[in-house]
Amino acid sequence: MQLTERNARPAPEVTGAATFSRAAFWIAAGVAALGAALRLLHLGSAYDLFVDEVVYDRLGRSMAESTVPMLHGGPFFLHPPGFFVLDALWQGAFPHSDDVWTLTYRARALNALLGGLSVALAFLLVRRVGGLLAGAVAALLLLVEPFVLRQNGRVLLETATVFWLLLGLVLLVVLSDRFDRGLRGRGERLLAVAGGLTLGLAVCSKDVAVFFVVIPLGLAAWRRWVLDRRTLAVVLTSAAAPYLVYLGVVAANGLFETFFTQKFRGVLRLIGVEKSTGFNREGAPSLSGRLLDELAHFWTTYLLMGLGLVAAVVLLRSTDRLHKLLGAFGAATVGYLGYAFAFGTIEEHFAYYLVVPAALTTATAGAALAHRARDRRVRAVLLVALGAVVAWNAGVYVSIRAEVDNGYQRIDQWLAANAGGAPVGVFTETGVWGIEHHGAELLTSVEQAERNGIRYIVTVPLLTEQGYTSFTEEQVDQLENRGRVVFTFTGATNGEMRVVELPPAVR
Repeated sequence: MQLTERNARPAPEVTGAATFSRAAFWIAAGVAALGAALRLLHLGSAYDLFVDEVVYDRLGRSMAESTVPMLHGGPFFLHPPGFFVLDALWQGAFPHSDDVWTLTYRARALNALLGGLSVALAFLLVRRVGGLLAGAVAALLLLVEPFVLRQNGRVLLETATVFWLLLGLVLLVVLSDRFDRGLRGRGERLLAVAGGLTLGLAVCSKDVAVFFVVIPLGLAAWRRWVLDRRTLAVVLTSAAAPYLVYLGVVAANGLFETFFTQKFRGVLRLIGVEKSTGFNREGAPSLSGRLLDELAHFWTTYLLMGLGLVAAVVLLRSTDRLHKLLGAFGAATVGYLGYAFAFGTIEEHFAYYLVVPAALTTATAGAALAHRARDRRVRAVLLVALGAVVAWNAGVYVSIRAEVDNGYQRIDQWLAANAGGAPVGVFTETGVWGIEHHGAELLTSVEQAERNGIRYIVTVPLLTEQGYTSFTEEQVDQLENRGRVVFTFTGATNGEMRVVELPPAVR
């Protein structure tokens, strides 16, 4: 199947619906507000604590006191500091707090706002590339997409990374429109620089974004899809600037050797030479099993990812230059995730890089198909399918928001009220961070619990079964059988979580 341009590319003198209008920006503002509101609702109880959340927020807080991210008393260079700087600025707008839950939920609110803005940017981008119908479909798909909502509801790096990518693409499309109208002055040069800097902020938030910037723009320059090569060179040069500033700060602090060591290890993880995290590491739970476990909530996500792959190929074969650019963006994310799945380090939240572009490409290709279909029944089928998916996703949204899934916070509150400062042992890194008020100790053996007089242990059988804890199921059972369960909480993320009081003999 090959798409043809629904309308010819705008001639220089053409303005109006094909370009960004004031009405489109007002609609986008409404979409952003709705998207943010949906994400902010029950922000603290919709998804239980994930270990990276507290780590990333601590790195953000360290940026308020240091020129480089710091963790455990040393510099942290595994990920670039883009999000950490943003988080530091965001937290600085609120009264000081040392409470882990206050800080985590503030950082979640930041990502919720970025998620809502991302939906609006997706609308603007796809509306310009594929028309108003396509833009509306993209916004509807992303407003209540279950996986996207979970990602936007946690303190993870992908939300900010994709936000900057989308903003950069919107700026480049605006620039392309201005070039088509014969405008090539100082404002356009500044717009090219701004677009490049914005894409550079994406790379400065997560290194892998370099693939999503260089591949589409490299193809655009090679095939002369959008903009001219000189302008694209300005964009790519500007995109390198934020990371070069980062490297300059590292060098000025005399930390380049440490940076190189950590970053080299990160590259080894990326290409799969070192597999210390993710589903491809030795002893990790099965990715296919994880996908099946979450099928009830995320089947529409899996469907969207599949459609996005097909749509990216269709758009690459289009005669419309902006279609090709969007298709290349989608294909770049598919290529990265495909390699990570087969050979590299693959973690569940990486799929965010695939789901958001899939919504853009699917909406654009689907709207083009609906426009070209002469049989009204085809349009009706597409409309019904879209309505069914959005309705299902809305139902999942309501069910998740109606449940309470904040087990670590509930356990932290119970210990604060009942433990009296007694030693607490946990089996996960999340537990160490989440109940840090009580100096939770990460246990690696039964003997350690006995030697250190641990009175309470926090067990999460599901995580132990999946291999995410420092204990085997037999070791956890051994300790649990010696004590008594004094508190339980059951949530969607971790299943049943228990606080077990150990007898004095064990202590």
